[in-house]
Amino acid sequence: MIQKIVIFVFLTLFACDSYSDDSLSFYLVQYQIPEDWPASYEQQQIEDKHIKYLEQLYNKEVLVMAGSIQENGHRLVVLRDTSLEHAIQLVQLDPAIRSGSFGAKVNTWNVALSSLWPKMKSLPRYDPTKPFILERLDPNAPINLKKP
Repeated sequence: MIQKIVIFVFLTLFACDSYSDDSLSFYLVQYQIPEDWPASYEQQQIEDKHIKYLEQLYNKEVLVMAGSIQENGHRLVVLRDTSLEHAIQLVQLDPAIRSGSFGAKVNTWNVALSSLWPKMKSLPRYDPTKPFILERLDPNAPINLKKP
């Protein structure tokens, strides 16, 4: 159980630390997709490759979020990267863009307000040489730290 808590704390600090890096910026990707998409088996194969590519970017912590607008089906992706040029290169590597099936517009997104921003900026940087200190914030919380 303690090992799970330590792993959770490490992953939380690592993820938040990566967002607080001032050398990274947000980029908004607006995909242009045909209205009848996907209409064929070949298009479905391209769609599958597109989704897998976005999952790879997510796993590399470059893709922050992705989704579609319910009312019109437009797809938006938010990337976090070092430059607009590099973000554009990443979008150009998307199988749906490479095949010519989708178009995409990439813009720098200057985030003015975010509910996550202050929390992420205030967290200390992770230092692997220092031990974790776990502090119980709620003394009434049911937690079991017995050894297995």
